[in-house]
Amino acid sequence: VKCSQGGVNTINGNTVLCKGDVTRPGGDSNDNNNGTTIFEISGAGNNTLTLTGGGTNNFRNPFRINKSGGTATFANTTQTFKDSWTYDAGTVAFGTSTLAVDRIAINASGLVFNNLNFISGSTTSTLTATMTVAGTCNTGSSVGTTVINGSTIFCTGTLQRASGANNNSGTTIFEISGAGNQSIDCQGGAANNFRNPVVINKSGGTATFTDTTQTLQGGFTYTAGTVAMGASTIVFAGTNNVAGGTIAFNNVTISGTI
Repeated sequence: VKCSQGGVNTINGNTVLCKGDVTRPGGDSNDNNNGTTIFEISGAGNNTLTLTGGGTNNFRNPFRINKSGGTATFANTTQTFKDSWTYDAGTVAFGTSTLAVDRIAINASGLVFNNLNFISGSTTSTLTATMTVAGTCNTGSSVGTTVINGSTIFCTGTLQRASGANNNSGTTIFEISGAGNQSIDCQGGAANNFRNPVVINKSGGTATFTDTTQTLQGGFTYTAGTVAMGASTIVFAGTNNVAGGTIAFNNVTISGTI
């Protein structure tokens, strides 16, 4: 299946069962497909998914993986989705790909993503099952609020919220987990902060806070694992539930009620 480049392609009704490769070329910034038709990655063979895009150049039809055999492989590009993303069955390989999601409903239980980027700018995404991100999980990097609701994201790599006039909020728990080393870089100050709950629950390795000011406003819980605070400053803002356990913080600023 190839969703052609150049403008908006509206595809409505029923389901397309994709037993081969699916391609949506990159190109013009306003090049996208949309509509109600479900694109279901299926069959017993191998599939390659190359849904290149960014910004308004994205895949806006419902997307589903439901394979009886073989492997669905995401090409090593940034692939942007803006509707629904559902995993039912089958082997999926993410390689070094980055999945960027915008105003989307995600059900990806059992999958381990490489990089996951929530596109910011007054958007809401909803998780209906837990998911794991082994590379970088970025909760937003531009102007606006990224609302992320539901379930838990297990971050076994880097958790990042880039600096800028933005914040993330919602009910989704970001749990720093796994047995490897990882970094936490939730830069922010004033209204520019991390408002989802953060939990540290590691079985090994070290979770290292980068040497920046990191503002947390959604709750902070330490359960297990080694944590290195370095030269960081942690700001607890707003009304915040903090269960810091035995962690030795570097600098702490309380700006609100904890």
